[in-house]
Amino acid sequence: MEPGVQLEHIPPAGGTPPTVWYYIENGVRKGPFATDQMIAMQHAGQFAPDTLVWRQGYPDWRAMSSTELAPHFTQPPPVHRSQIPNGLVWWMAFIPIIGSFAEFVVQTVQGEPLGGLTAALLYFLVYTVFVQYDTKQLEKSGYPRASRWWVLLVPVYLFRRAKKLRQFPLYAIIWFVCFIVAGAMTSDDWSTAGGSSEKSLIQAVQNSTLDDAPERTIGTAVAGVLAEPRWEAFTGDDGGQYVNVTGSMIPSGEEVVLQFLVEDDEIFVHSLAVNGWFVKDEDLMAELRSLLRGKARWAA
Repeated sequence: MEPGVQLEHIPPAGGTPPTVWYYIENGVRKGPFATDQMIAMQHAGQFAPDTLVWRQGYPDWRAMSSTELAPHFTQPPPVHRSQIPNGLVWWMAFIPIIGSFAEFVVQTVQGEPLGGLTAALLYFLVYTVFVQYDTKQLEKSGYPRASRWWVLLVPVYLFRRAKKLRQFPLYAIIWFVCFIVAGAMTSDDWSTAGGSSEKSLIQAVQNSTLDDAPERTIGTAVAGVLAEPRWEAFTGDDGGQYVNVTGSMIPSGEEVVLQFLVEDDEIFVHSLAVNGWFVKDEDLMAELRSLLRGKARWAA
C-alpha cells in the first residue's frame, strides 16, 4: 500500500465507491472529503446552509441545504440578509464626512485645528466601537465573527461584510467617496472653513492688547492711523501666519500695507509698505514693532 492513501477512498471490490464531496470557501474549491468528514465539519459550525457543495452525480454546485447533508445541521440557519439591519454600517460609511465637519466645528470654536494624532485616535475609537458592535450583532444572527483587526481597515471590513451577506457593497463604495471628499475638504481647509479660520486669525490680531498699552488693542491702534482699514489673513510659503492691513494714512492719504506675523500667540510687525514701497529704515521699523507688539487673543 502506498503511503498516505486513505482506505475510505478506495472502492471495495465489486462495490460502489464512497461518496466524496467538495465545497467552495472564499471562491476556492476545497476537497475531496468523505461524507462523515463533511458531517463532522457541519457539527463544528464550519458550513452555512447556503454553502455550495458538489459530489459525483450533481450537474452543478448546490446549496448544502438542498442535499442529503441538510438534516445534519444542528443549528438554525443564519438570519436572511434582508432582515439584517444596515443602519450602523451606513453611519460608518459617512463617518469621514461627519468627522471632517466635526473637526471644522472644533477649529472654529477653539480657533485652532484639532491635532492630527488626536483626530486619528478619535476616528479609531469610533470605528472600533462601531465594528465591534456590528460584528456582535452579525454573530447573534448566525454569521461567523469577523476578526477584530478589521477595524484597522474599515473599507475592507465593509466589503467583506457585504460579501458575507451577499449584498451589493454600496455602503463600502460610499465610504470611499466620503473619504475622498473629506480629504479634499481638509486639504483646502474646507475652502469656506478656511475663510472662518482666516477670520479667527484676523480677530486674534485685532483684539490683541498692546504690550506697552494694555488698555488698547492693535485693532483700535490701527483704526487711529488708517482710514477704512482692510484686513486679510493668509498662510505664507514658509508656513507662517500673516495678517495684512491695508488703508489710507490719516491725514496724508498715502496707501499703507502693514503686515503682522503671528508666532506662538505673539504678534509683531513683520513689514510696512507705503505707496507700494517697502520701508527699510531699521530705526523706524524697530519703533513700530515696539509700539504694535501684542499678545494674540483668540475668539472664544
